[in-house]
Amino acid sequence: MEGLKVFYSYCHVDELFRVKLEKWLSTLRHEGLISEWYDGKITAGQQFNHEIQENLDKADLVLLLLSQDFIASTACIEEMQFAISRKDKRRTIPIILKPCAWKDTECEPLLALPKDAKPITSWSSEEDAWLEISTGIRKVVQEYLRTFTIRESYLEEIQAVEFVRQSKKKVTLDDIFVFPIVSIDKNTDMRETISSNFFESSENKAIIVLGEEVSGKTTLARILWRKMQTEYSTILLDGTAIFKSKNFDEIVQKAFSAQLYGNFREWMELPNRAVIVDDFHHKISRNAIEYFTGKFDKTILMMDIDEYLVYFKDDSLLAAFTPTTIRALSLSRQEELVRKWLSLSDLDATHLEVDEIVIDNAEEKLNTVIASNQIVPRYPFYVLSILQTFEAFMPKDFSITAYGHCYNALVTAQLMRKGIGADGIDSCFNFLTELSKSIRAVLKRADHFGTKEYEEFKSAYSGNFFIQQSIVSRLEAKDYPIIQVQPDHVRFDHQYIYYYFLGKDLASHGTDAEIDHLCENIHLKENAFILIFAIHHTESRRLIDSILRHSLLSFDNIQPATLEPSETNFMQELMFDLPEKIISLRSVEENRKEERDNSDHEEDTDEPSEENYELLQVTRGLKIIEVLGQILKNRAGSFDRNAVLQILQNTINLGLRILNLFLGDLRKPEFTDWLRSRLEEAENDSIRRDNKKFDDAKRLRFIEKTIQLFGHIVTIGMIAKITHSISSEKLIEPISLLCEQIRTSAYELICFRVRLFKKGVEVQPLKNLVETFKTQKNYWAERLLSFYVQSYINTHKVDHRKKQQALEILGLNKPSIDLSHISNR
Repeated sequence: MEGLKVFYSYCHVDELFRVKLEKWLSTLRHEGLISEWYDGKITAGQQFNHEIQENLDKADLVLLLLSQDFIASTACIEEMQFAISRKDKRRTIPIILKPCAWKDTECEPLLALPKDAKPITSWSSEEDAWLEISTGIRKVVQEYLRTFTIRESYLEEIQAVEFVRQSKKKVTLDDIFVFPIVSIDKNTDMRETISSNFFESSENKAIIVLGEEVSGKTTLARILWRKMQTEYSTILLDGTAIFKSKNFDEIVQKAFSAQLYGNFREWMELPNRAVIVDDFHHKISRNAIEYFTGKFDKTILMMDIDEYLVYFKDDSLLAAFTPTTIRALSLSRQEELVRKWLSLSDLDATHLEVDEIVIDNAEEKLNTVIASNQIVPRYPFYVLSILQTFEAFMPKDFSITAYGHCYNALVTAQLMRKGIGADGIDSCFNFLTELSKSIRAVLKRADHFGTKEYEEFKSAYSGNFFIQQSIVSRLEAKDYPIIQVQPDHVRFDHQYIYYYFLGKDLASHGTDAEIDHLCENIHLKENAFILIFAIHHTESRRLIDSILRHSLLSFDNIQPATLEPSETNFMQELMFDLPEKIISLRSVEENRKEERDNSDHEEDTDEPSEENYELLQVTRGLKIIEVLGQILKNRAGSFDRNAVLQILQNTINLGLRILNLFLGDLRKPEFTDWLRSRLEEAENDSIRRDNKKFDDAKRLRFIEKTIQLFGHIVTIGMIAKITHSISSEKLIEPISLLCEQIRTSAYELICFRVRLFKKGVEVQPLKNLVETFKTQKNYWAERLLSFYVQSYINTHKVDHRKKQQALEILGLNKPSIDLSHISNR
């Protein structure tokens, strides 16, 4: 058993006293209850001050040997101040050697030895004094060994994180931890999201936590280890250090000694003990599971999901375990993490207040890189890595965009995690580029890229390039591979790595025919992603001009929607059915959470069938808008003003042409007939069930209302799509200039919404726009403007005076009735 670490703090003049004290504590040392350190143990070549500070920092118990010489020593006083500054002052014991002014120091509140703080030299028998001191120290040691409290040295170890922020010198796990989304799969259609209470409950005695690489299994294990200590005395084991072993007592004892104070044998007799095994794997002896479940009241195994599926899914030993899975963060928890990160500062002990616009801007960058979990999973590791990269490590080579550099940093970090050094990165990049091209070429003509095709690729590659086999082996390593090699398929384990190298190659070597093919089939997600990644890697206008050409050809026979009264009057009657005032009485935080929870439920649509030509063209158009938005956000600074305005106008007009297509379709007789047929089906069901029949007037009224509602929803959705694509601080000026040139209600609303989410509520522009819509008698546009402003106020902290001015301009300066839930729906 490793005992308490004792640190002797003394003045060298009092060396003889330290030697005597060491003798009197020899029985504690022989019993294994303490291990001691003093500066005399520093060997030649070691840094003196560094060794003292490191051992003082790790000490469980600091013995201050006080004399006037100690008090007069600057170094001794610094040691004393550091020891006393620690959270648990009970671990610092002043020992009064000689009469001195120790009560004038920070030691004065502490209980000193010998009894009554009588100096050793004042005792008639120094032996009695030393006996008093050794007895007192033994009581302190035994008290600690019976309490089974957490060792601060281990607590500090598990609080360490790999992320850094310029505004805070030391970032800890507590600073940035957000509880992950952990679920129990009830069946294929249902998942139950669980909280930390699930792990602490006495009902759940055996739990498996499954997750992908960097999903947060280790972080969750560390948090649970500390959080569960109140209900269970818990130890945390590192599964990677456990192999074919039967001596599990020794493994557990070693972990106990590092993590908790106390006597191990007595601890093993305690009720309510738990063990968490991080990185549990199949190479651990099978009787480990029986050992853990037999010796502990609760067992939690953290396991890679592929490891579980291959080796443990049908294992009878795990039949009693409840499997849970760590999933990607929800948008609301992502915001919680972003808020914590942005508020980190050394200026104050607590988190600083962060403006919602700053959070919105950070989330916009995050969501662009993550792409709705389709490219990068929304795990805390990736969220923090992306934030850190955008803040601190921007590229010197401006041929690559900030987003491209972010993906580059993620790829490089993955390779370095595999143990590939700087001298091997270039070889990996070339190998992975050629492999991505090979996989894409095969998938164009076959259903999958298998091991046969992979071996053929490697053979051909080695004939053209030099690469060490050890590097390829590390890329294929089964523990968190870059290249996942399975019997039936070979693929990149991370989608963003695959698209990164395809886009990089297209930017450098893509032909006009390849680019045209991708643009023509941009409705396919893979093609859209490849184009977006290519944009991140090139300043060439060839690729961009090709995308622009396709944007001009999309729906070129349809005029952009203007949203003037002639287009919106058919929806005007709907205004009487919708609440005019939707200002929420709930907090901004509650509204933002609801907004993000609603966004989480918006599932990504499937790729349209080639047979549905119109839907295919709409999807192509929407994807082109996304890609043009990426060009604007990433490359606007390298284009002349006319080029930026042209791309911006093409992006907005394409969205408005698609909107006009929908609005036109809604007013066609064919859509009315379709609604009537749907209504007749519902009516037939109602007749069979309740013997109820609609009259003709109600039927017609329902159809009219439905058309109005569809038009309202489609318009709001398309304006949101356009503004999201072009929402960037650098685009505010060109958007405003374009709006002055093209003064339609649609452009006015888009420009206002972009400025709203980048600049906040601007009173005078709001007043001008309301007056414009009133003059035009465009009441629908005025109501939509009001909806945008109120929704913003619900989800952002707005200056009270400015908020009241905005509501007065909108004619809403009346007492609030909370109807925000209606607007959210």
